[in-house]
Amino acid sequence: MDALFGVLGLLGLIVGFIMLIINLITKKPKKHAAIVLVVSLAFFITGLSLPSSTPSTETTKKSLQKEQAKQLEEKKQEEPKKEQQEGELEQVNDVLKFEGSMSLQPQEGKVRMLIASNVPDGGIFEVSLLNANFEVVSDFVEIKNGFIEKTFEIPDWEPGYISGIAMFRFNLEDHPQPEHIKEIYGEKGEKMLGDQIQETSIGGFNGNIEPVTIAYPSEAAVKEKIEKLFVDSMKELIKASNGVIKKIEPIESWQLIYVTVSDSWYLSPDYEKERFAETVSSTIETIVKNAGKIDKDSYVSVYFYDTYGKELASPKLFGGYKIKR
Repeated sequence: MDALFGVLGLLGLIVGFIMLIINLITKKPKKHAAIVLVVSLAFFITGLSLPSSTPSTETTKKSLQKEQAKQLEEKKQEEPKKEQQEGELEQVNDVLKFEGSMSLQPQEGKVRMLIASNVPDGGIFEVSLLNANFEVVSDFVEIKNGFIEKTFEIPDWEPGYISGIAMFRFNLEDHPQPEHIKEIYGEKGEKMLGDQIQETSIGGFNGNIEPVTIAYPSEAAVKEKIEKLFVDSMKELIKASNGVIKKIEPIESWQLIYVTVSDSWYLSPDYEKERFAETVSSTIETIVKNAGKIDKDSYVSVYFYDTYGKELASPKLFGGYKIKR
């Protein structure tokens, strides 16, 4: 409105001045021109005196700051929602990434299996114990609060090493996972993630916990049995040679072994002697390593001597035996 007064005043001033000039030239009465000029001047002055409706720079700045503050507040309100969504997504990924560990504790006639995993309550694990003779005891157990505790009654197993196996399975029709577990991991476990998963033939995944092996019923009992088996195996080898082998003994360690043979050695041709030395050497190496006398990656050197201490055969550098004359 104030702008309108100013514009009308300015136009009136212009018209008034024009009429005044015309009257001066034509020498006509100047009364009307003077009235127009006075009224126009009044409008113009009024327009200038009224406050401008156009916002000042300071007002615009304050308005902009207010808008920015409003946007900032809205952004702050959005951040918790975004963090909550990211947190929920991270929780889902943490569950989908299968993780698990296991420990075994031997007891009298029993083995206690302890499992920790991030699988939600109700997830079914197949848990098993396996001995060296491939005898198995197993069960299906539900996880609760991130843990499974299962105590196996051990049959009449001889002392030896027992391995524990645990699997979070989706490929068994007789033992399906509950519906709430399938909703998380998929009908076939196809949503499961992580380094401890194994693909199945049905297009999904199982969760596999790394196997653990222990001595049962104790380390001492297993060592005693292994030592007995080692001694018995060496005796059986000597017996199987029909009197050719008289003695098998280590020199400082079981990496260097001397085999003493009878004089019947001399009755065989060289190719039979070499074949005999290779067979006996390979058998001895297997027995020694299985008994834990040396590391599995170590090399065993077996030399053959007669009852008088004369060397009869020695291993070649690249395999086979050199027969001495």
